[in-house]
Amino acid sequence: MTTYMNRIRYILAYLFFVAITTACSGDDGYKKSPSERVITGPFEFSQEWQEIPFDPPLEAIPHFQELTMLVSDEYKHMEVTPSETYDYPYAFTNSTTGDPIKLEVILKNDKGEQYLTTPTSGVIGWRKIDQGAFSFIGYAGKGGSGQYFYRKGTKIVSAKVRSNTKVSVEHLYWSTWDYWKAPERTWDDVKPSEVIHPQ
Repeated sequence: MTTYMNRIRYILAYLFFVAITTACSGDDGYKKSPSERVITGPFEFSQEWQEIPFDPPLEAIPHFQELTMLVSDEYKHMEVTPSETYDYPYAFTNSTTGDPIKLEVILKNDKGEQYLTTPTSGVIGWRKIDQGAFSFIGYAGKGGSGQYFYRKGTKIVSAKVRSNTKVSVEHLYWSTWDYWKAPERTWDDVKPSEVIHPQ
């Protein structure tokens, strides 16, 4: 009887493991949004605006989304003084020179409307994707207080990017970092007051 029960426990534990690993994807074990996408680089940014087209467009879903800048080990994170275009005190720094690198990112939708972005508080760190492992800072829509979501049907067709100094960005990543928390969320769960509007 004891052997039989041990086999049952083993089978149940195995089935639970399979269910969990099937429900998750990606190297971090979190379930990924189907809208996430890597835009392969590298990209060289400077003080001149550069526009990066997205074909097909990046699609909005009812989750917090940001355009993430993935960089090599040459760059680290640092804290900087917030400013008009840099609400949160995060930037990259060149590991050799120690100079702060501040990127400005503007997203454009298929209607020609633009969304200013800001470095997202807490969405910095290290990320592993198929192309490798990178340091990153995410840039999200710069809405008012409590505004986190792009409008339903929004299609982002390009990003305009510039930097206060030259920087090499390995890849761009359209990320939904909190998708794993509530993958069942729908547009009915988004309040009008939580929607980011073009500037």
